Amino acid sequence: MAMCRHGLRLSAMSASSTQGRQPPAQKRPARITVVAVVVAALSLISWLVTGCDDTASTDTAASSSTGGHAAYSPGTATFRTSPARSSAHPSTRPKPSAPATRSRSQSGPSRSGSSQGIPAHALATLKLIDAGKWPEAANAPGTRGGTNFRNNEGLLPRTGSDGRRLRFQEWDVNPKKPGRGRDAERIITADDGSAWYTDDHYRSFKQIRGPN
Repeated sequence: MAMCRHGLRLSAMSASSTQGRQPPAQKRPARITVVAVVVAALSLISWLVTGCDDTASTDTAASSSTGGHAAYSPGTATFRTSPARSSAHPSTRPKPSAPATRSRSQSGPSRSGSSQGIPAHALATLKLIDAGKWPEAANAPGTRGGTNFRNNEGLLPRTGSDGRRLRFQEWDVNPKKPGRGRDAERIITADDGSAWYTDDHYRSFKQIRGPN
């Protein structure tokens, strides 16, 4: 009986020991599962963070290469790109050309009688004066030419462009008619080549030409 009781005790002790060891064996798979879930969650979070950073860096590089600026909102995947500013200089309006300036002739007054109001016969007389043929070419006694003209009234310039005092000579324009006095038409020449015409006996003058 003692032996049987001792055997029963041993069997009970072994059974209890077996039952006490089973729970740790059952808890291991649960712990492994929890660890695996945690590791997977951490991996997923790390991937999401890394993927977002890569996407943001890629978008930034793309926007900088196109000259614009991109705005990225995590989770909504919306992009707004501002238009690139042109680096070209603004177009310059062509400046308006200066108005054309009428050129002025630097030569003396025209010798054309129609343009300057000088009679043609006076211009013909001036040509003879320049050629040294007047008043002889008039072939009319009493026709005068080459006498000194004092310019007392000061209607003509007293000095030339170089500041030198001018000397004048007067000439009859028309041949003297027999039995009549000399008329009022005269040509005045200066020693710088200038010439004037008067038809009212020195009261007014019209310049025929300027100095040589």
